Amino acid sequence: MTAFGKKSNYGIVDFDDILEEVGSFGKYQKLLIFLVFLPALLPDGVLVLNAVFMAATPADHWCQLPMENVTDKESVTNLLPRDLRGGVLTYSKCTMFNANYSSTDYQSIMESANNKSSTKNAQASCRYGYEYDHSVYENTIVTEFDLVCDKSLYAAASFTYFTLGGLFGPLFWGLLADRFGRRFGFFACVSFQSVFSIATPFAPNYVWYCVFRFCVGMTTSASYSLPMLMCVEISGPRARALIAVLCSTAYTCGVLLLGLLAYFVRSWRELGMYSSIPLAVIFVILYFFFPESPRWLLAHGRYDQLEVYLREVAKVNGKKLDAELDTNLSVVLQKITPEESTKNHTILDLFKFPNMRKKTAILVFVNFCNKGVFMGLNYYAPGFGMNPHLNFFLASVIELPPYLFAEFICDRIGRRMSLFLGMLLGSLVGLITAAVPGGSFTLILSLSLVAKFCITFTYLVGELMEDEIFPTVIRGEGHSITSAVSSLAGCVTPFVVQLGHSYLILPLVVYGCCCFSAAFIALFLPETANEDLPQTLEDGERFGKDMGCKDIFRFYVPKPKRTSERHQAVVASEHVELTNGFS
Repeated sequence: MTAFGKKSNYGIVDFDDILEEVGSFGKYQKLLIFLVFLPALLPDGVLVLNAVFMAATPADHWCQLPMENVTDKESVTNLLPRDLRGGVLTYSKCTMFNANYSSTDYQSIMESANNKSSTKNAQASCRYGYEYDHSVYENTIVTEFDLVCDKSLYAAASFTYFTLGGLFGPLFWGLLADRFGRRFGFFACVSFQSVFSIATPFAPNYVWYCVFRFCVGMTTSASYSLPMLMCVEISGPRARALIAVLCSTAYTCGVLLLGLLAYFVRSWRELGMYSSIPLAVIFVILYFFFPESPRWLLAHGRYDQLEVYLREVAKVNGKKLDAELDTNLSVVLQKITPEESTKNHTILDLFKFPNMRKKTAILVFVNFCNKGVFMGLNYYAPGFGMNPHLNFFLASVIELPPYLFAEFICDRIGRRMSLFLGMLLGSLVGLITAAVPGGSFTLILSLSLVAKFCITFTYLVGELMEDEIFPTVIRGEGHSITSAVSSLAGCVTPFVVQLGHSYLILPLVVYGCCCFSAAFIALFLPETANEDLPQTLEDGERFGKDMGCKDIFRFYVPKPKRTSERHQAVVASEHVELTNGFS
């Protein structure tokens, strides 16, 4: 018997060699990816960002007055105190005169409104409620629950509660996916998600809305990472960059569908229903076609199921296994499975060994910055200007161009340089906005879109590197820890965006600083292009361990470890040994 780590029978060392035999990216993988896994990703972007419209604050609001014969906006606002906003003296959005509007002489109130010396003591909060500008939104949770003025942070807080769910959910779903299988973990996650996404538009008040959004937030990281993880685990190394592009594109397509839906549906409750119920139906359909991960089956010693799977892949891909390999497939699979793979693992295992601990910490920080900036720019664009739907569309469609060349760039210059350059350029764009005049809305929007372009690219590369660095036995939980910690960025992001109401470019400067720090931290990660996926914790610790100080600023791309010609040569040269190995 050949020891693990040396060339075993048929030139097979690891599971990627097995995939070469049955087809590493053939018809079977393409059918599954395009018909099952990518459709499974479409709902994620919708459920993450539909709150941008459900919790939107209208462009304008003012105090409601109890005056039957004074109802139009101009007449009402003429009877309100004056505030200085943007250097212009205009009506107050949050105060009214401390008077009985139903009986006081209107002329006296008008005189008070025009009197610059009227004091704050003569003013009061809007005791009769608020009126809102409905030119863009028919209603949102802000208009229904009056989340303005002294409650203006409540809308931002609702996004924070959503991302707080991301602190707890990923750890649980990742544990399920690693212990009970990717398929079980995914459908447990989306079942939970569907219940609370459908419940959201029926929330009777602000508190229940936040509870439901918290529960949805527990699922969105896992409902994206698990289908992407499945795409990676059924395919060979050379398809991984393309897979990352396809998964990110599917997510963005979902976001664009949301923008189209939100343009036609301006009521938050209707938008909540239309953006959740159809998605639950998609998951029901996909349940019957979603397979188990072959790498998970291998890591947990499910050889019978894995054999059935591999034979099906070979059949669909038009590959014919060698007669002896076909007969002894179970033996070969057991040879490439170290005993350590069948053990149960926890997130703590990521921190047991120094090299694995270093890589995990770096990936956590990079994903923290990526997610914080990415989500922040999603919230930022619709938040200013008079056309939030157009701004949202532009901020979403700008995600597509990076996907067009991401595969080419990642494979040509490597993951590390791609991540470094993307982060560095994004940081420069964000910091440049500090020199832009506050009233240059078009220029600021354009710079925010360039920053979104960069962060979209680095977010994709960062997630790809997570798949390629975390070993199979704990890859699901590795994703969980990065998603959970990055949710802390999501908790802060809505309040960073809120700063833009006072100083428009401040959020972009903050995001620029985040990208700058992440760009240099990422240099301490090893290059993963064309490398085999680590299977065990031992593989994960070994990968990149010999990286020295000189390698930090050295950029290179390893050559592919196997080509079809080389693989055939290995099999031919070892044919005699292979035949005797089973005799």
